[in-house]
Amino acid sequence: MTPQAQPAGYVDPIDREDLALTAHNEASTEQRLRAPFPVALEQAETDYVHAWRRQRGCDEPEVASDKRVGLALSGGGIRSATFALGAMQALAARGLLEKFDYLSTVSGGGYIGGALTWLLSKDAQGDGVPGPDAPHFGLGRDNFPFGTDDPRPDAARRADERQRRMLSYLREHGYYLTPGAGITVVSLLGIVLRGTFLNLIVWIPVYILFFLFGLWFFGHFNPGIEGMILLPMLMDIRGHAELFGFELFLWIGVLLLVLTVLGTLIYALLTGVRRENTMPGIARFWYASRRLVEHLGGMLLTAIVLFLLIGSLPAIGDHLKDSLKAVGPIAMLSGMGVSMRRFLTPQPNPLRPGPDVMANLGAALFLFGTLLVTYEIAFWLSYQELTVLAVSILMAVALSFGWLVNCNYISIHRFYRDRLMETFMPDIDRALDSRTGAALGADVARLADVVDSRNPRGPYHIINTNVVLADSRECVYRNRGGDNFILSPLYCGSNATGWCRTDVFCDGQMTLATAVAISGAAVNPNTGVGGTGLTRARLVSFIMALLNLRLGYWAGHPAPNKRPHHAPNHFRPGAYTAGNLLGLDLLGFNEHRSFLQLSDGGHFENIGVYELVRRRARLILVCDGGADGAFSFSDFQTTLRRIEQDFGVRIEALDDASPDFVVPAPAPAPMFPKDVGFSEQGHLVGCIIYPDDTRGWLIYLKATLTAAMSFKVKGYAAQHREFPHQSTADQFFDDVQFEAYRELGYRLAADMLDAKTPESAVGEGLPYCSDAATSTLADVVRASGA
Repeated sequence: MTPQAQPAGYVDPIDREDLALTAHNEASTEQRLRAPFPVALEQAETDYVHAWRRQRGCDEPEVASDKRVGLALSGGGIRSATFALGAMQALAARGLLEKFDYLSTVSGGGYIGGALTWLLSKDAQGDGVPGPDAPHFGLGRDNFPFGTDDPRPDAARRADERQRRMLSYLREHGYYLTPGAGITVVSLLGIVLRGTFLNLIVWIPVYILFFLFGLWFFGHFNPGIEGMILLPMLMDIRGHAELFGFELFLWIGVLLLVLTVLGTLIYALLTGVRRENTMPGIARFWYASRRLVEHLGGMLLTAIVLFLLIGSLPAIGDHLKDSLKAVGPIAMLSGMGVSMRRFLTPQPNPLRPGPDVMANLGAALFLFGTLLVTYEIAFWLSYQELTVLAVSILMAVALSFGWLVNCNYISIHRFYRDRLMETFMPDIDRALDSRTGAALGADVARLADVVDSRNPRGPYHIINTNVVLADSRECVYRNRGGDNFILSPLYCGSNATGWCRTDVFCDGQMTLATAVAISGAAVNPNTGVGGTGLTRARLVSFIMALLNLRLGYWAGHPAPNKRPHHAPNHFRPGAYTAGNLLGLDLLGFNEHRSFLQLSDGGHFENIGVYELVRRRARLILVCDGGADGAFSFSDFQTTLRRIEQDFGVRIEALDDASPDFVVPAPAPAPMFPKDVGFSEQGHLVGCIIYPDDTRGWLIYLKATLTAAMSFKVKGYAAQHREFPHQSTADQFFDDVQFEAYRELGYRLAADMLDAKTPESAVGEGLPYCSDAATSTLADVVRASGA
């Protein structure tokens, strides 16, 4: 094993065998040093955490890894961000928010987590003077940026004017994607169409050039059509010899199909004479043969379909009369419409997303239409006198736009990133005046610079993303679709790729705003919530990439010897998606490519617990604002599987604070709102059991309605029956919706802090609960971060 830390600030991946041994508490001392938390990362983060604890008055000589305390904010778009805001206000009101060493955010949780990290930074506050009196905003009751007032109508108001204005700015900008001042829904549509257009002007010329080459080159090898008995319609166009430029493709497709059928028949006959044979040589031969056929079967079928499709395009195009020439464009538009409608329609059972016939059919229709249209254009050009000039122009367009254009800047990602930044990371003076506009400070605020290890102002922020590894040869990464990839102020990376210092990752240019937007890149090819879903389908993902329908981000590999030397473009890494479509592992998305595609952290794990468990946190408070109207705890289930498989860590719910108390039930007597179920409480408590039997706390706060909610919150629920689990597709919050979720988060968090410590916690050997009979969960949080 090579050393963990390299001179360039790179940390090698952890061998999965070492991870497995550590997960079962069977690792040697040397192996434990390598897994699951690399020494270089641990030392860097420990120094920061120790400095942060000293800053807030802790006098511990050192911070042991088993004393870390983490706050996790889940994904869920602006719904989760608003719910988490209320919860953080309740924590700050009790003086508990500053007790956390780590802030781990995913997707929507990163909106408000990024806002807090930005507003506490010296760049945001315009000061550069270290010391306890420098920050204008902090984590306490009196200086939390958005105030700590209880949102209930009868609660006292203590927030100062600056805090009230900062909160108002967020509330008034719940329509963050369309903030006004010239940026509207039409602007968003324009950005989507622009990205699609800029992608198509690269790939459409490439397809046209491909067909022109076929018409010119293969047209000289026309053996005649008398033998084409499989397609009698070709007999009608004997005079158009130039149409048979792709006859070779058709013959290859037919030949592969015939060989496949013959091979199948021969294999079937051989099974009649073969008997089970345990002789090593014979058994090995048959077994190896089966494996080879099974391995090549999928590739062979894909090749047959592609060769037959391309080879038949001339015949199809010639038989389409003038009135039917629009078949190609209609197929393109229809396929796009079917795919997008199906994509935007919620799946009937998101917990078991099977193959989606409609979406794949729409994608196939679009691909067919694209090939037909580009063939027709190529055929028309082949008759023109200025064909050479047209080819030169097409080549110039494809090469210039394909190689020089930065794919990260022409996708929807950039629009999404800027809108998030302007709402959640504004210039403070602009926010105080409630002015919508550019966030000039956050736009250039590097992730490596937003915290100061010598003068920490808040918990260490871990922004969770997913690195797309749909074609990895490691089964665990391929099945999950990726690995958890962190973007943090000191290190960036994942176990699949290794980690490197943030000040050299992406040439040191990764900004906080970009990191938060990547973490929320929910719409992306080859991904899905928890690694499953519609967009894991290869054909659908290929069409999404072709149309530039993605929020993800292309980043350079953390390893020094794998970093790219140019910006991401359409050819590299844009062509990775072709390798993915064809099932070619080495040419698709894997951990060894120079460019890595990063997407929503929820595509790996949506509640932000994974990295806190890697750091052996002794207390983890989860704020889950994800959409889960069925109360299936699906995101929690994904997390439980991930941490047990990778780290050998289990979480057991305490009997007297289990999920049973969180699931809503019909009210025993008529209550407002009518026919709405209420939960007994909004939190559950679990015991984290590490492989060496060290115990820790998991306090899990979930968005739900309780009978103690104010009339204002219940009134919103009466009008919106899906509340508090409205669709994540709704990213346009008005002030009423914003306040309903904020008050919900505040009230549930406050009730959780007041709740008695579960009596069973003592029997589980959990720390910080020696006097469980009288202590509350607020006491547990306070003691853990002392």
